[in-house]
Amino acid sequence: MAGTMEVWIRDPEEINNAVFDLWLRGKSYEDAAARRRDVEGFSPRIVLQDTMDQYRVYRILQEFLQNPSKLGTQNIISTTPEVRRHLIARYYSFDERFMLEIAGKQLSSRLRKDLDDVSENTGISLVSCRRQFDNLRRVFRRVEDQPGQLHDLIASKFMLEPTLAHIYAQLVFICNNRLSLDKKNLTGMPLEPFLRCSQEFMSRWTSWGIQGTTDSDDQDMDRKFLQELRELKPAMMSKDVFDELTILFLRQVSQERDREAEDSGSGHRRSISTSPVTAIFHVVVPSLLQIGAGLSHSRELRDIFEDLVDKVIAPLQSSACGTSDIDLLYNGLLQSYQQLSTLSPDLRTRFEPTLTRFVGGLLPVTHALFPSA
Repeated sequence: MAGTMEVWIRDPEEINNAVFDLWLRGKSYEDAAARRRDVEGFSPRIVLQDTMDQYRVYRILQEFLQNPSKLGTQNIISTTPEVRRHLIARYYSFDERFMLEIAGKQLSSRLRKDLDDVSENTGISLVSCRRQFDNLRRVFRRVEDQPGQLHDLIASKFMLEPTLAHIYAQLVFICNNRLSLDKKNLTGMPLEPFLRCSQEFMSRWTSWGIQGTTDSDDQDMDRKFLQELRELKPAMMSKDVFDELTILFLRQVSQERDREAEDSGSGHRRSISTSPVTAIFHVVVPSLLQIGAGLSHSRELRDIFEDLVDKVIAPLQSSACGTSDIDLLYNGLLQSYQQLSTLSPDLRTRFEPTLTRFVGGLLPVTHALFPSA
């Protein structure tokens, strides 16, 4: 007895974005079917079958999403370029809560086994945690030790749009240098300031930041720069030099306040002794030099965020400094250094590029870590 059979072919494949997101979040197809709001008028059986079909498509595509350069050349599931861009962007999306838990740690198999704890702490499904972990580890391994800028390497290898490629570059830098985000004094801070800081480190303190050549990269700190920072500290912290530096800084602040008063037309100048940035100069600057001197040691580099928050941000806050005081501190430090007479001309000339490069990175980093009003 002859029968009939209906066959439904979709070419190119239609991807339901809402269902795809539910799959990424680790929801079962039954749960996803129950959550759908785009299927009014269809029976539950049809909705469930369609959701199962969608999940089947995603499982097939997952292999190619893990190697996005092959997504457009595979001929199993036909998709448009626009759909492919969306799938890649969503597949490599991540939860901030999750990244704060794992960024800066060694992306090892042992850490992957402990994702149950991360899932419990964050409320993110284990399936989603594993996807996000595997994505970051995959990106990290594909670009590790390769010359060039991270965001270019990542964008070309994983077909990520520029913004997401930059974010992954910053995360790779944090992981490569094992920068700790889980210290007690960093609790409650969002991910964005750490990403901004890592971008400044990459742009200013790596070999790419100073050379920009095809054989340089922005994954590792420039070792020569770190060695210069180590030698800069004792030169600037000798008693005569630091005393003169402090006097020159106070003079710089006084002159700056005079200019502000003239610009405002008030003719009133705040006393130097009550200017908050002057009260902490002798505390913050030695701390900055100590942090810089320690960056050549991996353990101290790892703690840079903790040290900056504890030894720089906290004193600035406790002294009621604002963002303009941060600018005054760093700009005044550089200007004062250039006028030093107690440091030999040869040493002053030698270390000036190093201090300028160091301060050039610290200024935006301090702004990034400084709590907004």
